[in-house]
Amino acid sequence: MKKITLLLVAIAFTFAFNSNAQVTLSQNTDEVFVSGGVSCGGGDNQWYREYVLPDEGVTFSQVVLLGAEFGIEAIAGPEELTINVYEGAGGFPSGFPGSLTLLDSVTTTVDVGDIGTKLTVDFPNGVVVDGSSVVVVEVVQPTVSGNSLFLGVTAEETKVSWIASTQCGLTTPATMDDVGFPDAHHLINLVVDEFLSVDDNLAEISSVYPNPMTDVLNVKVPGNVEILNATLFDILGKDTGAKMVNGTMNTANLTAGIYMLKVETSAGTLTQKVIKQ
Repeated sequence: MKKITLLLVAIAFTFAFNSNAQVTLSQNTDEVFVSGGVSCGGGDNQWYREYVLPDEGVTFSQVVLLGAEFGIEAIAGPEELTINVYEGAGGFPSGFPGSLTLLDSVTTTVDVGDIGTKLTVDFPNGVVVDGSSVVVVEVVQPTVSGNSLFLGVTAEETKVSWIASTQCGLTTPATMDDVGFPDAHHLINLVVDEFLSVDDNLAEISSVYPNPMTDVLNVKVPGNVEILNATLFDILGKDTGAKMVNGTMNTANLTAGIYMLKVETSAGTLTQKVIKQ
């Protein structure tokens, strides 16, 4: 009887695991690049888009900020860009920069081979924000390098975007209308993963892999979620004694079969059936 009960529990706990709802939010009506990007030639440039999440159709109570997408219209040579994501108070760029809180950041190198393409970067920490948040994505050419860089633009957009450059005297972000280029619709998309709440849907923002496993089992949670304890039970409900260190559990000595992983975190408890080959 005990074996049957544990098997039923194991099956019940698998229903929500890896139920992803990844969404790309875009304020461009298409992704066909046209000419017309704007930058301060060879200078320090920052391009921005503001996403008021409910206005973009987000209905979930919380979302994970996964990454960003942008295009390259022109570039003279390799350049390291920084892509930042902020939480704001709304009405960007009012109160800039104090109105923004930096949530995550990633760097990437672009070159002439990227011209005419859409690039995707992943934010390393997977920060969780409320579904009602205002999120600002910034693409930064950080130095005055002399490298003429233009982001990809499309024919139409649903919201305005902004640009700033100290070298060209734009210390506060200005719209493309403000700088005389109303048709410069820069593509800067925000990629999110929607879920109802961290406590109830921890499985949707976490990964347990590989499954089936062989010698190791890994658990990945968002950067703002802390793993407090992890226990791997056999089918009889006995603790196998396997220890998790830095998100990895050594399972090499376990026999083949079905196991139940219980991970206690600062955002709730994740329970997942795993199989040892």
